[in-house]
Amino acid sequence: RSLAVLANALRTDRWKALWAFVAIYLVSLVSELMGTTYGIPFGAYSYTALLGMKWFDRVPLLIPLSWFTMSWACWVIARQRSRGVRTVLLAAALLVAWDLLLDPAMSKVTSYWVWAERGTYYDMPLLNLVGWGVTGLVLFIILNKIVPNPNGKLPFALSVYLVNFSLPLGFCVLNQYWLAALAAPVAIAVTWVLATRFASASTVAEHRRDSLTTAQGAFSQRN
Repeated sequence: RSLAVLANALRTDRWKALWAFVAIYLVSLVSELMGTTYGIPFGAYSYTALLGMKWFDRVPLLIPLSWFTMSWACWVIARQRSRGVRTVLLAAALLVAWDLLLDPAMSKVTSYWVWAERGTYYDMPLLNLVGWGVTGLVLFIILNKIVPNPNGKLPFALSVYLVNFSLPLGFCVLNQYWLAALAAPVAIAVTWVLATRFASASTVAEHRRDSLTTAQGAFSQRN
């Protein structure tokens, strides 16, 4: 899936997408290395051998690819619904919503990573969600600088997000992790409603400004 997303990004946005991939891979790798070494910003954890080769024997090579896959999909989706700072916030919220399913499924069910101390959300510390939010904001600020207007198609981005969302959702349902199974969809729904309302309010404000400008111009011409 990561290669498919990268290929699609390169086809639609070319050099900008390549620079975005490099930036996201490096930043997410540094974030994961800090997490597995110092417990910042996600809390103390470590990866098992199930995900294969690791950078510095700490972070699997595949993990930054996963960050890019979902970050790019979230960015394309968010850009279709909002502008500027709102796009960054919406994309970060979509990323955190995914983690509400991902962590219970991949740490508690499959043990791809283990937490040093048992947390309150399916053994995950709530600090992890803060870490995802902060890391997501950094990644999307970078994307906003490099690819402010991605050319990726919304259906493809949605399919990538939904596929990656459905797998941990299935794990959570099969293991009766009902809180996670409900929390993630609710978080997405709330985020989407808020984004839609903000977008509508912004459109109304823009129309009012345009009308005011037109009226002022007409008044100036009369006088």
